[in-house]
Amino acid sequence: MKRLNRSGITLLETMVVIGVMLLMAALLIPAVQSAREAAHDVRCLSRLRQLVSATSQYEVVHGMYPSTIKSVRGRFGDNLFSVHSALLPYLDEHALYDSLNFSRPLRQPYASSDVDWIEQSTAARSRVSSFLCPADGGMAAFPSAVNYRANCGVGPSMSRSAEFPDSNNGAFGWGRNRTKNSSIFDGLSRTAAFSERLMGTGRILNTRDRRDIHAAPIDYWPELRSADRFAALCAGLDAKADAAGGYEYAGKYWLFSGLTYTLYNHVLPPNSSVMDCQAFVIIPAQGSAAARSNHQGHVNVAFLDGSARAISNSVSLAIWRAIGTRDMAESLPAP
Repeated sequence: MKRLNRSGITLLETMVVIGVMLLMAALLIPAVQSAREAAHDVRCLSRLRQLVSATSQYEVVHGMYPSTIKSVRGRFGDNLFSVHSALLPYLDEHALYDSLNFSRPLRQPYASSDVDWIEQSTAARSRVSSFLCPADGGMAAFPSAVNYRANCGVGPSMSRSAEFPDSNNGAFGWGRNRTKNSSIFDGLSRTAAFSERLMGTGRILNTRDRRDIHAAPIDYWPELRSADRFAALCAGLDAKADAAGGYEYAGKYWLFSGLTYTLYNHVLPPNSSVMDCQAFVIIPAQGSAAARSNHQGHVNVAFLDGSARAISNSVSLAIWRAIGTRDMAESLPAP
């Protein structure tokens, strides 16, 4: 009697094969994710170094760094052009730079849109990959969004005064008080030039996401508006169950200056659990704009000497603020 040859596989064999495949997936998927994150990190650091290189070229040509508030061809006042706009020619973005009209203000009172002048519409809708971190996929619908921000110092304002004793002490100075290599007393290798911040969610009234910004009512303001006082103010607003209002489009435009879009400060530590808060009744806004990223456990920072490295979320606040200043002569450990 002939025995039938079965060419199929048994249920047990099928289950063994599926088990092996699941085991391989469990081993490979984290490895692939880790490799992707590492690649994002490498590209992020490269783009940050590119921004510092552009800044150094600008300093060679003009004898100073770009201002945080106006561009090389702008006039002081209502022209709130960003550091980024001044760096365009040094990032091989000559056509985009030429499309800007620095003699026109970016916005008018009661404007119905963020960019009120047709002369700026090209730039306002243009993506510049040098300004974007590959690890952040936020606000993809906004082509001119930005991650990399210029360091304006420790405190909550873009200008330094008796009210704001620890503000405007970063790599880039306010208005006519522009910085240059000789004014970086702390040393180029110990002064942060650029770091990163996640874009806003773009979702209206989503005021509990760390990407977004709390609105700080002016009656909440301390008399002495130091970094410590504003950090406490932001923490207090963050703890309020009924805290409402704010801004969901942080980093929407690389064209605009200010802590809402293209500047950051060292009021809060990197990737702080406390949500940023800003007073929007003042232009430009004052408050906290912390470095924030999707990298695992750190943010990337570029220094004025052209180096760039990861700074851990657990860095001491004293060290974090020390690298945020240009002229405070703090003691720092070797990089």
